[in-house]
Amino acid sequence: MVTFKIAAPPHAKVQIAGDFNGWKPEGLHFDGSPGNPAWWKHFTLRPGTYQYKFLVDGRWISDPENAHRADDSLGGLNSVLSV
Repeated sequence: MVTFKIAAPPHAKVQIAGDFNGWKPEGLHFDGSPGNPAWWKHFTLRPGTYQYKFLVDGRWISDPENAHRADDSLGGLNSVLSV
């Protein structure tokens, strides 16, 4: 199981999309722990390499906690995860 996590304001609309879910944005769950608010979602992924991005309030962003990137062929970068 892989947990994707990103810091974003509690009122934000936070989603994730990647080649593991057909690039269809899925909502994340908010954990408002004091001093450590974060949005998260678990996925069960088979071994392999995956590309993904977060969608925060309608803006696509690479995972700020993951330095592995790949060209998205649209002028931006996807985050890359190897499982």
